[in-house]
Amino acid sequence: MQNIHFLQIFILIGAAQGMLLAVAVFKRSDKQNHNIFLAFGLLVIAARLAIYPFRDISESGLWLFIKSFSLISLLLVGPAIWLFIRLKTSIKAKLSPFYLLHLLPFLYYATHVVYPAFPIPTCYSYATLISGTSYGLIGLFFAVKFRQGESSALYFSRTQVRLYSLAFPLFLIPVLIISLMDLSYNSLGFHPATIPYLGLTVIFYRMGFKSMSDSRGFYKRLLVFEPITPPIAIDQLQLERLVHLVESEKHYLDQELTIQSLSLKTGFTRHEISELINKGLGKNFNEFINHYRVEEAKTKLLDDQYQHLSIAVSEKSQALSPGLLLTSVLSNLAE
Repeated sequence: MQNIHFLQIFILIGAAQGMLLAVAVFKRSDKQNHNIFLAFGLLVIAARLAIYPFRDISESGLWLFIKSFSLISLLLVGPAIWLFIRLKTSIKAKLSPFYLLHLLPFLYYATHVVYPAFPIPTCYSYATLISGTSYGLIGLFFAVKFRQGESSALYFSRTQVRLYSLAFPLFLIPVLIISLMDLSYNSLGFHPATIPYLGLTVIFYRMGFKSMSDSRGFYKRLLVFEPITPPIAIDQLQLERLVHLVESEKHYLDQELTIQSLSLKTGFTRHEISELINKGLGKNFNEFINHYRVEEAKTKLLDDQYQHLSIAVSEKSQALSPGLLLTSVLSNLAE
């Protein structure tokens, strides 16, 4: 009977977290079901992690078949994650029978598992290394190309790089396996594949922690791909002129003020006002106007001239929006 060591328990817990993540991703699949490919990739990796600590527990034919099949199933991970990235980052990309060609390596090695007499050019491990490396690089290429947008400049922040952390193990871990294949087995006392599996386990731990600490934000960043385009420059002089008109003429005191009415008062079009406020100040129209109303109310409340007045908020006023409530208060102070 094989003894269970700390590293094996560590990997098993990571496998459990990976399976939970796969289920969570599957439940958040969109109408086009592109997220299912990511969920499937996570599930295959987690299943292999769950089996790996018990690789030497038995020499029965059934267990050897399960071990071999779990290993060659990793040939499906690269295509699954690549399809997820490809379909997410391209509007034109659609599922087609052509993509079934990506299953050929897995089917080829699965035939050998079922019929051992069927020849294979290389062992399972090296086949998964080649597949993982190839699809990892291809997936990263599409991810980078997607983030470039229409500009030749690369808009790719540290936060966005984390979205594609799943692709990194597919071509970094094979490097570790190849470099440590002959060294660690004799000198460190454990199988060299333990190192990359520990790496995958750490990734599952990290993803599990992120999903628990910020579930909504984590899955949005992981599953929702939004292209980044260069910021559109605005006319700073026009923005300053708009702000000056609002401040000097105190248009914010108008209880019925809208973008349309402000357009008539200032001569700017509705589109120009919206674009200048949104892109120049990072606010929407209501936030922009309410900022001045709050400051005006604070100024009058601190002014000795209005100390003899009190503010009574009627039931009708309580039903008003914050912006109208502020203007109502300002009107009462001015009376």
